Amino acid sequence: MLSEAQALWTQGLPLAYAQEVASYWLEKYDWRTREAHLNRFPQFKTEIDGLGIHFIHVRSPHADATPLVVTHGWPGSIVEFHKVIEPLTNPTLQGGDAADAFLVVCPSLPGYGFSDKPTRSGWNVQRIASAWSELMPRLGYKRYAAQGGDWGAAVTTCIGIQDPANCIAIHLNMPIAPPDPATANEMTEKEKSAIAGIKYYNDWDSGYSKQQSTRPQTLGYGLCDSPVGQMAWILEKFWSWTDCDGHLEKVLNRDELLDNVMLYWLTGSAASSARLYWESFRSFPSDLVTVPTGCSIFPKETFRTSRRWAEKRFTKLAYFNELEKAGISPPSSSQRHSCARCAHGSGKSGKARGKRRNPSCNTRPKSNSPLLFDCRGWKGIATSIQRIAKCRRSVNRTAIFAQHSQAPVSTRTLQATKMRLIPHERYPEGSREFNSTLLQQPGRRARFPWSSRKLLSGLKWAKCLKCIPNAAC
Repeated sequence: MLSEAQALWTQGLPLAYAQEVASYWLEKYDWRTREAHLNRFPQFKTEIDGLGIHFIHVRSPHADATPLVVTHGWPGSIVEFHKVIEPLTNPTLQGGDAADAFLVVCPSLPGYGFSDKPTRSGWNVQRIASAWSELMPRLGYKRYAAQGGDWGAAVTTCIGIQDPANCIAIHLNMPIAPPDPATANEMTEKEKSAIAGIKYYNDWDSGYSKQQSTRPQTLGYGLCDSPVGQMAWILEKFWSWTDCDGHLEKVLNRDELLDNVMLYWLTGSAASSARLYWESFRSFPSDLVTVPTGCSIFPKETFRTSRRWAEKRFTKLAYFNELEKAGISPPSSSQRHSCARCAHGSGKSGKARGKRRNPSCNTRPKSNSPLLFDCRGWKGIATSIQRIAKCRRSVNRTAIFAQHSQAPVSTRTLQATKMRLIPHERYPEGSREFNSTLLQQPGRRARFPWSSRKLLSGLKWAKCLKCIPNAAC
């Protein structure tokens, strides 16, 4: 039985909510404030395999921090990681252990955000994984770990398949491992629920993927022309895939939602981001993964695997955790301190490191910020890579991390350009159209200087949405 809130969404984003958010976007959303928020971390652009790749790169103040590449999915972006970069790079600020620190690299997928849009086909998840495997050594990280969810999980899985010599471990929050036919007649309740979830997705929640995997170009014309259309296309999936008890803003505020929408709208990347479906759906990898792997399974995830299914594909499954509560994005840094006591994992000897937390404990962090990921799950994401990697006894930490001193790496070594994104002279300030290849300014941080008032002038027609028939809503 659907709740009243759920019933309103059965045919998509409700009209009243679309009007409400569009009005907020036009009248109250302060892009300059959000721009400053997004520019807190150093950002770069480098060319890999003929394509400009935008990425965040944040070092850790702690010695021997583990290099970690974190990959987003659709309809996400690097915005998703802004709350977790600081807890990952400096866990001691949140009451964590310096041994769990990471050097964090967050690339924008090709065709997403400020990465270039491919002009030729071929950029599937395997090719993106190869690009990330080139990016990390280019930054000085010969050995590294990887984390991903949604398409990021597919890319991360491919890294584990394609680059086991350099990737020390992976962590996935949407691992793809099919049901085991051998256990079809003795499935657990959670496995039955996972099968039912797949059926629901195919019946009611997968129309977007069919369109994006077959005719992304056609879809792009509408979404790139209409800010409200782009907003609705993204927010409906955020609602569907977020553990929000029926209302999206219980876990993400409007500014956070619109920050993500802006990275699609500003860059006109509706079609280029959707094209990843067209590129990858027909060549999805199913190879065994032999690097140490950790998995966190969240209740509202589209595809949920069981431990025994995962063990069939991930041959060194060192960490597996099923969460009771979750959301679409990692938690705010203020929640990080409460996760220290919740960890599971393996030490060098393979024995449990630290005490196992009582799985029935429902303690939540004391914070005014929205709960985006259950704290128990995030500790797994934040530290299990560190711990499962230690299962590989051949890893020599001194040798691996000696090259990762905290001294700045030269631009020549990086082969990357710090950049400040500015409108090209062909377009007036306030235009969302720009040529990213002409925006590289050496020695400057990436900036997002567009004016929301001018940029979002197209939202004014949103007030006329009332003319849309309201019967379906």
